[in-house]
Amino acid sequence: MEEYILFKEFITLGQFLKEVGEISTGGQAKHYLFETPVWVNNEQDNRRGRKIRDGFIIRLANDQEYAVRNANEEEVEEWTKEREEFERLQKLVEAMNKKTQKKPKKTKVQRKRKPSSEKRKQSTQNNSQKSAPKVPRFPGR
Repeated sequence: MEEYILFKEFITLGQFLKEVGEISTGGQAKHYLFETPVWVNNEQDNRRGRKIRDGFIIRLANDQEYAVRNANEEEVEEWTKEREEFERLQKLVEAMNKKTQKKPKKTKVQRKRKPSSEKRKQSTQNNSQKSAPKVPRFPGR
């Protein structure tokens, strides 16, 4: 029987299976529990959200058994330090990735600008001069 050290108040059955190495992703827990029997305290259970607490005994289909116990103070301190170091490194890697990401080159898109009001007046005058001569309008039309 192997011992599983619990660092928090509880862990779900799906998370437990992932940490023990039975499944590689959390999404596989549903399928694993549907296809494979798992016993929690000698009762078959297939709920991936089942809370595993101190003193529980988990038995998997391949006859592996795990006794769950809470961590002592030394183990909690060590786990906390490892967790802080992991988070520090994760932030460092994210910062490095942001620096090395290729930024897209900004290309200037030339837009057609609207002519100023003076140019509009001139163009309308030029257009009216170029068009056919004005025909007098009849009243009532």
